Amino acid sequence: MEDKDFNDRFGSIYLNLKTNSMVALWQTILYFLRRLGYALSIVLLPSYPGLQYIIFMTSSAILLSYQCRVMPMDEISSQRLEIFNEATIFTVGALLAPYSASQFGTE
Repeated sequence: MEDKDFNDRFGSIYLNLKTNSMVALWQTILYFLRRLGYALSIVLLPSYPGLQYIIFMTSSAILLSYQCRVMPMDEISSQRLEIFNEATIFTVGALLAPYSASQFGTE
């Protein structure tokens, strides 16, 4: 990240991340894996909405705990926004579960 050419090319990937911490840079990988998990569960598991929900909630819980433990952002305002985003996604998922009970096969 110290090289100007590298920073010009790939700097937007690491926007507001602590580039001096390897654990903080895992955020990009975790977000990619989360989206890949969503896409694969939608395509490969259309008849298992319960499993899709478990994948969704597990990935949300992992990213929320990662944000709270690692604090990968440079600025505290960015960090608070990321925690708020993850908490909102997790809360919405948790609140939608009772309304989706018929999809899970339990009524």
